[in-house]
Amino acid sequence: MDIILASTSKFRQQQLKDMGLEFQAVSPEFDEEGFKSPDIDPVDLCALLGQKKALSLKELFLNSIIIGSDQMLVCEGKMYNKPKTLDQVVERLTHLQGKTHSLLTSLFVYSKNKNYSHLDQTHLTMKSLSSEDILNYAKQDQPLGCAGGYKYELNGKNLFEKVETQDPSSIIGLPTLALKDIINEIKGNNA
Repeated sequence: MDIILASTSKFRQQQLKDMGLEFQAVSPEFDEEGFKSPDIDPVDLCALLGQKKALSLKELFLNSIIIGSDQMLVCEGKMYNKPKTLDQVVERLTHLQGKTHSLLTSLFVYSKNKNYSHLDQTHLTMKSLSSEDILNYAKQDQPLGCAGGYKYELNGKNLFEKVETQDPSSIIGLPTLALKDIINEIKGNNA
């Protein structure tokens, strides 16, 4: 059973390794920026991007299982891009402090017999933090390119007073509880 991860994210790769899966990570052949629009519902957009990433590799890996995923942060009805600089991280965390935001994590799995989709929505309430606390955290974890502007799996979990989720692994970038069930179903269908 060949597994392709339609992502070069080191976080998602580590999650698959932690699941004990052998896989190949391949950059999706899909430009997601053209799809991002404030007019699209964030849940629909997140699901669509995960699907498009996986299906962009379908012709190259027709007989493989292809895993696509996307993640985005929504706060007060607004979608946010991944911060690319330390200043953007500090700005993001400053904006989020004391508020509840949603972290959307989509999963799309292509197999030649059936496609699967799943979306996990996590609600996180950030503590009220001092400017010094935010800057120290940003320097410590360097969460550049992370959808939320934090690395929950490292010290980011200390930023929050409340986290509501069905799958904590989805905060990192891939809902592995749902993925395990899907992989087991595909294995059962191919037995």
